[in-house]
Amino acid sequence: MTTYRTVFRGLIQTIEQVTGYSVLYAADAGSRARGLAGEASDHDVRFVYLPPAEWYYTVNRKRLSDSLDRLDWPRLGIEMPKEFDFAGMELTKFLGLVQASNPTTLEWLSSPLVYWTSPLGKSLPELLTLPCRRGAMVEAYASQARAQAHRRDWPDSATVKDWLMFLVPALSALVVFSTGRPPTLDFDALTQQVGWPIECEREAVKLAHAKRAGEGSRPVLKHEIVNLWAWADDFRLRSPKVDHRLEDPVSEAMINAIDGITRRASDGQR
Repeated sequence: MTTYRTVFRGLIQTIEQVTGYSVLYAADAGSRARGLAGEASDHDVRFVYLPPAEWYYTVNRKRLSDSLDRLDWPRLGIEMPKEFDFAGMELTKFLGLVQASNPTTLEWLSSPLVYWTSPLGKSLPELLTLPCRRGAMVEAYASQARAQAHRRDWPDSATVKDWLMFLVPALSALVVFSTGRPPTLDFDALTQQVGWPIECEREAVKLAHAKRAGEGSRPVLKHEIVNLWAWADDFRLRSPKVDHRLEDPVSEAMINAIDGITRRASDGQR
């Protein structure tokens, strides 16, 4: 891991030098953060960056971007190793999504694998301690799960990875619905936080073991996960729905915390 951290930090420094942006926070938000990685799994590094002040005043935004991903690295002349998937987001765009309780951005902040933090970046994970919009998170996760379950030929030809891509948001939706808090990224811990039959938990753990063993593309037969198969059908019919009780507004504490971060950024703190 030390070697990879050194490589990541070198790439982050290169991104800063080429773009003129300051990287505030970088963490893994993929299978490694969830404890599902095999030997061939990519490193999914996600980062938050702050452009120079003049970026916010320019009219010609076509040359600029509030996000960076794998399509940008060749254009910028940055050689990115194929096993590294680096993607970043500009600070105010990121904070706007956090304020809306966007699950993807909250997952970046809850990652157990943090590779880089600036002084200002250290304040970003603290936003996880503040009240989130439960309804927004439930609907986002449930929608992801339903979309995966509505794929053509699901679940007859679904692979190990397909099943995990359904289970992660499905279980996350249930955890958020019952607790009102962002779910853990750790898959094994997630399977223990929902009130489902122990047989389903055991089958989910078997899928996780298969993914770690490099069997992510292997089709899953019904007899291997007969309990999960039935549970997935029930989830599709009865997945959590947002109603008036879950349409909670953004908390004053979250608004104040985000305003404080943006003020510090505008004062030149990085």
